Amino acid sequence: MATETKAEQSSGYPKPKYGKEVVGKRIKVLTGQDWRTGVVRAYHGGYYKHQVEFDDGETVNIHLHLEEYQFLQDKKAADAEDLVGASVSVLWDEDEWYTGTVAGFDGFMH
Repeated sequence: MATETKAEQSSGYPKPKYGKEVVGKRIKVLTGQDWRTGVVRAYHGGYYKHQVEFDDGETVNIHLHLEEYQFLQDKKAADAEDLVGASVSVLWDEDEWYTGTVAGFDGFMH
C-alpha cells in the first residue's frame, strides 16, 4: 500500500513539468535531509502525483513537482552512449564477423 507525503490529494496545485513520460525512470528524491533513490512506477494525472518505489521497498505517491529531485541515468545507457564512434565487431550467425562503427544510440539496449 502506498503512503501519502507532503501534500494530500491535490486540488489547486500547478500542473507538474513531467507526467507519465517519466514512468520507469530512476530518480533521486530529497526526503527530509536524506536523498533516496528509486523508480517512478506510475503517474496519477488527476492528482498530479507520481508513484515512486524506493530501493528500500517503500512505495509513496508524491507531488514530484513540489519535491527536490533529480533523474538518474541508467548505468547501462551511459556506458552504451560512450560507444558512439567506436569500431566494433559483431558475431553474426555463429560463424561470420561484421565490423563497423557505432553511429548512434537510441536509448535502448537491444
